[in-house]
Formats: sequence, structure tokens, C-alpha cells
Amino acid sequence: MISGFAAEDDRQFSSVIEELSPRVFTSIRKFLNFVHSDRATFRLVEGDTDLRVNLEGVERAWQRAEHSRVDEDQIAVMGRLLGVIPIHRRFEFEVDGGQVISGRVGEEFGHSYLERISTEQFAGRRWRALLYRKLIEKIGRPPIQSYVLLKLEEETPGTVRTEDSQ
Repeated sequence: MISGFAAEDDRQFSSVIEELSPRVFTSIRKFLNFVHSDRATFRLVEGDTDLRVNLEGVERAWQRAEHSRVDEDQIAVMGRLLGVIPIHRRFEFEVDGGQVISGRVGEEFGHSYLERISTEQFAGRRWRALLYRKLIEKIGRPPIQSYVLLKLEEETPGTVRTEDSQ
């Protein structure tokens, strides 16, 4: 992860930061701040990989960490499920108002839903979706949002039925 921050290629950094939790990001930022403030260099050895990070790499990594932000939260949105690809665990959901969001289907979503999708019609129906949202902000780039679908709740007259209650 740290080597992605120091990499010359910004695509490596982008790939790493998109997978980080805010807690891990904060730890990396603290480490890089410590190394940068002491004008130190370091070496990373893992298996067959041996990477030396010079002052230029430390500066690049520190700048990226200082000018980036990773936040996460859970949100609930109303809308229409457009579809789920069970094998690749991906979804598309049209939020009331027309915005289409997509992302991964979370582990917590449960195998019961993935089993039921082959026998029941889920797409096109109105749902309340519980989503995990991650916001990544990098200097000079528009913010990136990613989503993980955690749960669907169907509105029916007088009751709310969730995909977990069977």
C-alpha cells in the first residue's frame, strides 16, 4: 500500500487509495508524516520485492497523503433496482430523482438474496437500499464515490419486508 503512495505512476496510487479504509489511510498518513518530517528514506521488503523509497518518493507519498481524504458512511436511498449480476457481485440502482449508482454487492447482502434472485423478480421494483458509501478526494481530481449494496427492503402496504426476513 505504501509503495502505491510513493509510485511515480499516479494510477498505482489511485488503485491503492480506492481500496483503503479510512482507518488504514489515517495510519499511512501518520507514518508518511513521521518519515517526511525527519527527512528520512525507507526500504520495503516483502517476499521477492525489495523497494527503496528515496527522498523524492517520500515527498511524493507525503504530498498525496496530505492532499487526499477517504471517508465512509452508510446511507439509505429509495429507488428502483435496475439489476444485479450475481457472479460478479455487482448492482445498478436508480435513486429517486434519476441518478444511477452502481457498485459491488456486499458479503452481508447474504446468499439468500442471490439464491432468491433466480426465482423472484427483483429488478424494476421499488426498494429502500442500505448502502456503504466511500468518498475519495484527491488533489486536482473530482471526488470518487463507490458503493456496496448491504441490504434491500421492499415497501409493501403496512409493512416493510427485508431480504433477510424469511
